[in-house]
Amino acid sequence: MLARKGKLLLVIKVLSNIEGFNWNTAHELKKVSSITGGFPIVVGDRLKSSRLLDGVLYERYGLHAVSVSTLGNMLSNSMPVAHSIRGNYCATVNSEMLRKMRSHLDLTQEELARELGVSKQSVYRYESTGRVVFDVMERMLKLFERNNRLLVHENVFQSPGVDESHEYRMHVPSMKKLVAGKLEGMGFTTSITNAPFDVVARDDETVYAVVTDDQRRIGHKISLIDDIIHMVGGYGLVVTNRQVSSRRKSVLRPEDLDDFDSSDDLIDRLR
Repeated sequence: MLARKGKLLLVIKVLSNIEGFNWNTAHELKKVSSITGGFPIVVGDRLKSSRLLDGVLYERYGLHAVSVSTLGNMLSNSMPVAHSIRGNYCATVNSEMLRKMRSHLDLTQEELARELGVSKQSVYRYESTGRVVFDVMERMLKLFERNNRLLVHENVFQSPGVDESHEYRMHVPSMKKLVAGKLEGMGFTTSITNAPFDVVARDDETVYAVVTDDQRRIGHKISLIDDIIHMVGGYGLVVTNRQVSSRRKSVLRPEDLDDFDSSDDLIDRLR
């Protein structure tokens, strides 16, 4: 789903169990986010047989996955500090602030290690990387009188890039290829997706095209494109061989695209 709050646009994949989230889906989510200018995030309830903990960031293929409650807190500007890394819960502390606080209490690394019940090497690692196991972080906060300046609240609403180094396999129906080719012939740069829109064409303007002959779903697709355009801007286009009970100028047959010599011609039609 897409959701907007002010300038923040979220592209959300909702799963009951985030174990079902795979690399191809992650790639598609990143791709759609890049196209729309949104931030991709996975929202779920469980990982395998365990419930997602509130206030914890889980990582799936370079994307953050959170519980519904955690997402709500994030939208209220309360960012989580805990990360799940290979089954361990960690937090990030400000390593420079940690060194200053230790110095303020006149503690050596070895003395702080004894207070926290860890090795001196662990303290050295905390002061180098800032990554601390969650239960140690709790003891650390208690020792430093719960000084919240020690914690790093990561702003997770930052879009990752799309990794093209991994082979991405997607079945592309011939009609999608045909429409993308015709749009490229007008001067557009196109992307084919498995999102609610099928082809995205970009020049000075962006066109989100639905390409389908599924009579049962065309009405729903048209409504969906209207919602997307309202949220992200651009123009909607529906390409189908079916008869559609609509007077919309944006509903065309594949062969109708041959009537447009340039991207500007098509945009004029869609305005």
